[in-house]
Amino acid sequence: MKSSRIFLGATLLVLLVVVGGAVGAHTHESQRPFTLAQHATHYDPAGKATPVYVSMRRSNAAGGWMEVQQYSDGHTRVTRSEPDRGVFFQQGEKDKRIGEAQAATTTETDLRKSPSYLRDEVVLGSVRVGVVSVKSGESESELWCAYDFDGTVVKIVRRNSDGSYFVLEPDALTE
Repeated sequence: MKSSRIFLGATLLVLLVVVGGAVGAHTHESQRPFTLAQHATHYDPAGKATPVYVSMRRSNAAGGWMEVQQYSDGHTRVTRSEPDRGVFFQQGEKDKRIGEAQAATTTETDLRKSPSYLRDEVVLGSVRVGVVSVKSGESESELWCAYDFDGTVVKIVRRNSDGSYFVLEPDALTE
């Protein structure tokens, strides 16, 4: 399904930035715990919106997180990250390891020094973010990283070469 491929691409992009530190991440002992609610929408080249999923991510002070995504077709995906152990998808009663994980944060200074830095914005009325640009194959994405929440990506706008685009939008961010 096209929405699944779009989601997977966006998820891998988020993992690249958050886990791999593509904008200058540093490892820290503790992070600011939070809960992030989001929704994802795919837009075809004509602008027709198709809801993809809603999600809830809970992050802990050790840098780990767990995210539950409820898709519009009714299925649920659970993903979790454990620093120094990995990132895992829950598959039935088992977990599938899909990559490396580490407790990493991106400072405001590091983000602004990044060659991919575009601008500052505010989301949800008061959450300060730095917007960076990332190219991946035929698509280009803007990642909105929350300064006061360890550089966590709270919004993604991914534009595809066919004119379609994917938006992961924050609904709430609380401590």
